[in-house]
Amino acid sequence: MDETFREAPPTKKRRIAEDTADMEGMEAAAAAAAATASSHVQPDRHSMHKLDRSELVRLLTQSLEDLGYRGAASTLETESGIPMELEHGKSFRTAVLEGDWTTACGLLDQLQVTPANLAVVMFAVLEQKYLELLELRELKKALHCLREEMSPLRHNVDRLHMLCGLVMCRSVEDVKAEAGWKGTGPESRGDLLSRVQKFIPTDVMMPAGRLHHLLEQAWVYQCQSCEYHNVSTDVMSLLEDHSCSRDAIPRYTTNVLKQHTDEVWHIAFSKSGRLLASASKDCTAILWSTEDGSMVQCLNGHTDAVCYVDWSPDDTQLLTCGSDNDPTIKLWDVESGTCVQTFSVHNKEVTSCAWCPDGKRFVSGSTDMTLRLWDIEGKVIQYWPGVRASDLAVSKDGLRLVVACHSRDVLIYDLETYDMKSFTETSSITSLSLSDDGSEILLNLSSAEIHTWSANTCQLLRKYHGHEQGRFQIRSCFGGVGENFVASGSEDKIVYLWHRRNQTLLEKLGGHSRSVNCVAWHPLDSAIFASGSDDNTIRVWSTRKPTSDEAAADEG
Repeated sequence: MDETFREAPPTKKRRIAEDTADMEGMEAAAAAAAATASSHVQPDRHSMHKLDRSELVRLLTQSLEDLGYRGAASTLETESGIPMELEHGKSFRTAVLEGDWTTACGLLDQLQVTPANLAVVMFAVLEQKYLELLELRELKKALHCLREEMSPLRHNVDRLHMLCGLVMCRSVEDVKAEAGWKGTGPESRGDLLSRVQKFIPTDVMMPAGRLHHLLEQAWVYQCQSCEYHNVSTDVMSLLEDHSCSRDAIPRYTTNVLKQHTDEVWHIAFSKSGRLLASASKDCTAILWSTEDGSMVQCLNGHTDAVCYVDWSPDDTQLLTCGSDNDPTIKLWDVESGTCVQTFSVHNKEVTSCAWCPDGKRFVSGSTDMTLRLWDIEGKVIQYWPGVRASDLAVSKDGLRLVVACHSRDVLIYDLETYDMKSFTETSSITSLSLSDDGSEILLNLSSAEIHTWSANTCQLLRKYHGHEQGRFQIRSCFGGVGENFVASGSEDKIVYLWHRRNQTLLEKLGGHSRSVNCVAWHPLDSAIFASGSDDNTIRVWSTRKPTSDEAAADEG
């Protein structure tokens, strides 16, 4: 596209009409405080006075017992004179794990639980007793527990009514499903101990596996603080601080996909990672093999630019969105490459679409000021007027729809109740991406900033700077192990990579010859991502250096 066309009026797709001031932001206070404690700083031996010696001894005693070194644990208690926990706490734990509910209930008064919480703990213990009796089909004893022991507590009446109804269940599996219970055994009894632990002083009863939990927290913190952390580590080392090298992140082009004859506007990996779909101004969508970069299918059918693609949850179908002169959504069979359905209700460009995880519904947004929830037969299930969507996404659990609007608003819908909450950005929003767990929203702005927001609290979390954006639609994404990185295209022909949490710019990757419009990270292989550009190509990036043949193909 030449520069004259690129500077066309705001009604053109790739023109960003608004230019707003930057907005200052900062990381959450807790994260800033945590950042001061670098994992690479060696602790001063005199700082040990900050640790409570008795707590340290108790942690070590518990860990020795967990590891099976009971003799060593007993010796440590004897020599230090510091018991791991009070006898009442030990006896209560043993009684719960052995299902001795009479003893467990009899010990509650000695566990130093506050009077306000005593009924809470008693109810939890008796509920476990009741459910285990139901599992044994000892209905008379179960009803006695419910009526004579639990009901007089006058606690959580709604839960009590639900438990009462379990007597009518036809099978044990139905009881488990209705109660959200795992059945009699160490797992459900351990869950009970975890639930009541917060009401019992730690001097009386130690939380299970406490040292292991603290070490896991330290490991997670080190991984999150490691700028280049992009490797799966099943076994952690306690003997050295964790650190990854720059070689852990993809920064080499290993393939250039060149079948498109015009600009590439959107790309998306299939859920399995075996295929990559691309949408182009050349009116086609192409499916590529991620194994060798070969073209698997070329989807012809749109009469104007294809601006968006989205894979069905099982990867058997693909949705494509058309532009102004072809404002349709097409549903394609991936294996055959045939169009099986065309949805023609929108009357202007369909900017984006997203499948629901059931594979039976999807959402579409358009510049015609409508947002629609469809079934795959073409019926509109829900309709929202007055919403001009720039981009949208559905969370993996299917409970949340997030919509970025041309008006700078971000709308968050509950897809069960259709309730909505919102927040407003400082500049025009050109793209939206959700984290895997649906908790964070990633937004590209026309002011050359990328923001992450909490989907739960609607609070701004982080800002990323360095790339160029002002005229065109640029997309970004989360990626890498634990989604530790943010990748984005840029108008200066560069792909940018940042550390997600500390916002450090890690890499500027050159190779494209025109504006980079979109990026997508491989869903299963953290060492691979792809970028699409106005130079009509898609570049595949990897952690491995290209072979001589790959390098020659790139130069060609």
